[in-house]
Amino acid sequence: MARRVAEHGEADLPWTMAAETMAAAVSPARGYALADEAFALVEPARTGGVVLRTLVVARQARGRGLGRRMVEALAGILPGQDLLIAADTPEDLAPGFLARTGFERTAIAQFEMELDLSERVAAAFDEKKERS
Repeated sequence: MARRVAEHGEADLPWTMAAETMAAAVSPARGYALADEAFALVEPARTGGVVLRTLVVARQARGRGLGRRMVEALAGILPGQDLLIAADTPEDLAPGFLARTGFERTAIAQFEMELDLSERVAAAFDEKKERS
């Protein structure tokens, strides 16, 4: 799978879809190929369903419906499962394809938090210095 993503994927794929990330994928992630021209990697979602991590169509085969056929094949292989696109997927990656194949935007419950460790490191250093 990783070799196919490296060979046929765009050079600027997000890190979550890059060949190096695909090479590190382990069970329960599963890779699928269609006619050796379309490739997908899926993994179970924590909330149920299956996350489509990557779907790549060989450059010479694009525009022939292989991406759609791969989604249909996944529906047959994974009956009754929802096929999800992760929230960290860039919105502009393939909006036309996603809409044409029936993907719909959903609300997400996601937030981002930050902890500035530099203050803690400085405080710990000062505390250690005082004890010396």
